[in-house]
Amino acid sequence: MRTCGATYDAESEAAGNGPEEVYLTPEELPGFCAGALAGAGWGGDSLPTFEFDVPDDDELAGWHEGATGVIHMHPRLLSRWHVLHELAHWLRPLDGHGAQYTGTMVGLVRAVMGERTARGLLEDYRVRGLPVDEGWT
Repeated sequence: MRTCGATYDAESEAAGNGPEEVYLTPEELPGFCAGALAGAGWGGDSLPTFEFDVPDDDELAGWHEGATGVIHMHPRLLSRWHVLHELAHWLRPLDGHGAQYTGTMVGLVRAVMGERTARGLLEDYRVRGLPVDEGWT
């Protein structure tokens, strides 16, 4: 099952129904990531390495490089949703947009944006037939 488009659609819909989006600066990322990881039960002592090297003409705001663990982001497109999306990939590097990824993303969203937004995301994943490992939520 191809899940990439459905995952992006679910997260876009949840973002549109959640709290107003907040954009971060590169300097704010360590504190934001530590808080999100700690709030979701992942500790927060170990943080990903970010590279701000995504060009303006790239179709993606960022991506996680599984082989190195580096998260590549566009320095002016650091929405909380995009950062959490890549953080979930960093935590689950072998899962793509599978059940562990979606469950982890729901947990991170809950930690940062609250229960209502997390439940909305979970429902948006389910409506699209995406698997969610609720052990990670």
